Amino acid sequence: MDVVAIRKLKRPFGFGAWSAYVLGVDEYGTWLYTPPGSLYCGHDGERMAVCDVAQDSTGAGRPIVQLVAPGAWWIATWYPVTEARVVTVDICTPPVLAGQTWTYVDLELDPWLSLDGAVTTDDWDEFRGACAVGQIGQDEAVQAIAATAAVEDLLRRGIKPFGHEGAKRLATAQELALPPLLIEPDD
Repeated sequence: MDVVAIRKLKRPFGFGAWSAYVLGVDEYGTWLYTPPGSLYCGHDGERMAVCDVAQDSTGAGRPIVQLVAPGAWWIATWYPVTEARVVTVDICTPPVLAGQTWTYVDLELDPWLSLDGAVTTDDWDEFRGACAVGQIGQDEAVQAIAATAAVEDLLRRGIKPFGHEGAKRLATAQELALPPLLIEPDD
């Protein structure tokens, strides 16, 4: 099974990076799976840190499935249905695949769906702050706000791919019993 790296860039500097197995490509985009125990490497502009991908409140890594949709201003992540947040979405520049690495710029807004069906978007304050200092330009801000509204609507209505599709893919991927990805993604 192919493995790719995912690189989430933060402005003005910093990044997070991890690896994932490619589950497949369909009409929604590229589906990726990262097993529990896989490594996440983050750099905040001053120091590097390594931890498990998708840590829960106890620090344990969780399995995740991600969807990278072509041309979309977001990347979606599904967690086990026992979690408070079943789906989170990073609003971002459209992810670009170069070689074996998906790269995107985080635009701060994070819509998510809770286990009880509520939809919330976090980090409006960070978004407004980044816009105010020019880290997010006007065109990107317009796209980010539109993408957030669209994703919130899809989450509320359970429209594919935000219905049960991601949860099904996560359950199927977990049955594969793939080993954690312990190598650091390439730069």
